[in-house]
Amino acid sequence: ALPGRFPMLPGMLHHVEGMVSRVGMDTRIENIVGVRLPVLQQVSFETKPYSLLSTPFWLDAFLEGLRALASLTVRVSILRERYRCLSDALNKTAQRVNLFEKVLIPQAKRDIQRIRIFLSDMERAEVVRAKIAKAKAEAH
Repeated sequence: ALPGRFPMLPGMLHHVEGMVSRVGMDTRIENIVGVRLPVLQQVSFETKPYSLLSTPFWLDAFLEGLRALASLTVRVSILRERYRCLSDALNKTAQRVNLFEKVLIPQAKRDIQRIRIFLSDMERAEVVRAKIAKAKAEAH
C-alpha cells in the first residue's frame, strides 16, 4: 500500500526516519467479571519540526499514516494482552469447574451417602434400644 500511495518513498526514507516518535500512552484497567483488563485510552506522538518548503508535499500525509500505523500497533498489543488475560481467566475457571465436577461434587455425594447410612443405622439402633427398654419395663 505504501509504494502505491508514496512511490517516491524509497529514496526519501533517510529523511523521514525518526520524525515521528511515541511520547506516551494512557491506559486504564477495567474489571470484567473479575478479570482486570487493560484498556487503551490514547496514544500520543511527537513529530520533529520540519520545513514545509524543503520537504515533499506528501510528507504530511505520510507522517499521519505513520502515526496511525503506530497507534494501531499499540492497540493490537493491548488487545493481545486483553486476550491473554481472558484466556488465563478462562483456563483457571475451567480448572475450577473440573475440580468441582470431577472431584468435590462426587466426594460430597459419597460423604452424604455415608452420613445417610450412619443416621439410618443410628435410628435403627434407637428403635432396638427402645424395644429392649420397653420389654424390660414390661418384664418388671
